[in-house]
Amino acid sequence: MQEPQSLGSILETLLQLREAAFRLRHHEVAFHTLSAAAHAAEQLGDTKTLERIERLAREHLEWIDANDPAQRFSTRSAAQRGFSSIFEQLAVTTAGMRARLHLRRDRSRAERARG
Repeated sequence: MQEPQSLGSILETLLQLREAAFRLRHHEVAFHTLSAAAHAAEQLGDTKTLERIERLAREHLEWIDANDPAQRFSTRSAAQRGFSSIFEQLAVTTAGMRARLHLRRDRSRAERARG
């Protein structure tokens, strides 16, 4: 693997690793790489990638629910423990990250306009 040269390249590597983990059905590895990617995207202020990560988290959960509902990260399994799936939690967290970035940008624009 080539040495990453920036946070952006680390982000892309994390998303590639998540895809590989998903294809191999290593759901926990996929979750953690996707979560790390969300943190990298937030640090970069990359709302488009955060939106993509939110979508990927929900799609992964949909796959688990449809194909392996007994899996511990499924909606059903999490609900039996009184929780929501970690993939759903990640989607909600990522949406919050996007909202926070949009709010910061809006405030910054307003402050510049008042100048």
